[in-house]
Amino acid sequence: MEVHHPHHLSHKKKWNEYIIEFLMLFAAVTLGFFAENVREHQVERLREKEFIHTLIEDLKFDKTNLEKDVEIRKSKEANFDTLIRILKSPNYSNEIGRIYYLARIGSRKNHWSYNDRTIQQLRNSGNFRLISNVEISDKILQYDLFMRQVLYMNDHEYNIIMADYRKQAMVVFNPLVFQEMQREDFFEYPEGSPKLFNNDPNQINLLASHAHYVRNSTGLIRKKEILLLNESSKLIELIKDEYHLK
Repeated sequence: MEVHHPHHLSHKKKWNEYIIEFLMLFAAVTLGFFAENVREHQVERLREKEFIHTLIEDLKFDKTNLEKDVEIRKSKEANFDTLIRILKSPNYSNEIGRIYYLARIGSRKNHWSYNDRTIQQLRNSGNFRLISNVEISDKILQYDLFMRQVLYMNDHEYNIIMADYRKQAMVVFNPLVFQEMQREDFFEYPEGSPKLFNNDPNQINLLASHAHYVRNSTGLIRKKEILLLNESSKLIELIKDEYHLK
């Protein structure tokens, strides 16, 4: 006797089931995409805040250096004013010791550096895009450009204008007197009644002329540094307001 087994027909999906599965898969992929975007956004915002904190530290460091240099330049301007006046006085020979002192301290440079670690990190790694506020990003770049202009002026002053002044000082002054004046990190008035190595009026006048150029350069850079200090303060306040920092 033959036994007939019933045929089990496979279930055929309806078209709406395919749509539901597609929608579920699409939703899963979309949610995963959005979740990844949210995670990346959170990471970038965290990195942005880290950059902002170190940038403020750099700006404060620069401000301290600039404020110190402004005060040094004020003193240097006054010293050069006095030196030029004495050198052009008919009785300058009565103040040779003072001339030696003012001439020597006038050639010293306040060495300071620009702390651009954060700006360089932002620039070199392409992370300026992390600064979400376009105004702040632009202000940072403007500050960097202004600072580099001031640094260039500092280098030009020391390597060109001051170099010419020092060369003329070598013509007029006795280096042994300078040597006796020197202490570990400062200079004192010379003892006794020192003499100039060369008291030719033309050479004295040339020294006064070089002193004049140094004095004017010092004053110009001081004014630029004051402007830079103001810009630095504004940038710090702008950043603090934007990121709600104390």
